[in-house]
Amino acid sequence: MLRHAIAPPSGWTKAPHTVVRSRRMNSDAKILLLYVQGLPDSATDHPLGELARKLDMKGRSYQQAKKQLTEHGYLHEWRSQGDGGRWMTEQLLSSTPLTRDEAGSVRAKLSPEGGQLERPEQPPCPRPPGAQSPTVGEPTT
Repeated sequence: MLRHAIAPPSGWTKAPHTVVRSRRMNSDAKILLLYVQGLPDSATDHPLGELARKLDMKGRSYQQAKKQLTEHGYLHEWRSQGDGGRWMTEQLLSSTPLTRDEAGSVRAKLSPEGGQLERPEQPPCPRPPGAQSPTVGEPTT
């Protein structure tokens, strides 16, 4: 077999062989990973599902790709409850497989305190849970 390849000067993504040649991940998972890795920093503030929709990846195919990326250490998620009771999910997508501890270290370096990521401002909760009066009538003994 003969082959000829010229690397373009710009507009390309370098893909590790461990991703391209992996038989444990389907093509949707590989394409999603490579697509996100090739995005400029300004475009990575969207959730993974939203980025997958730009690739016309929906429903079950997205869920399977996300599951495979998580199982093989490329995707890590952290859910937390912020001020006002709102839930937030932080996602880390890496070009190399990371353990949970390694991903936690990377997350700590990229945390808002480090000035890398910005969390959107959330309006305060109007009333904290439990401080509201009953919906109907007055309290009884």
